[in-house]
Amino acid sequence: MIVSQFESTLDAYSEERAILIKALVALAQPAYEVGYAFDKDAPQDTSFTVFIDLPTGQVSFHIREKWVQPYFEDLEPYPHKWDNHTREERNQRLARLF
Repeated sequence: MIVSQFESTLDAYSEERAILIKALVALAQPAYEVGYAFDKDAPQDTSFTVFIDLPTGQVSFHIREKWVQPYFEDLEPYPHKWDNHTREERNQRLARLF
């Protein structure tokens, strides 16, 4: 019971996160380059990665496979390579936007 409640909560949070990333993508386009790539080193369920080139630098987000089709199916492939930013650097780049 506890495991299924945890999985249900995790699903809800991961979907909310996917929706927020989709909103960021919508706000970024067409002014900034946006796309997706697959991270071969990520767990299989999270290899789909959304990239956005912001004025503060590249940011990326791994998306659970179950949220790709409903929220990101219209995204084009990302033409650049990951710049090796960390989660902390990504968050700093996002924070510097405001």
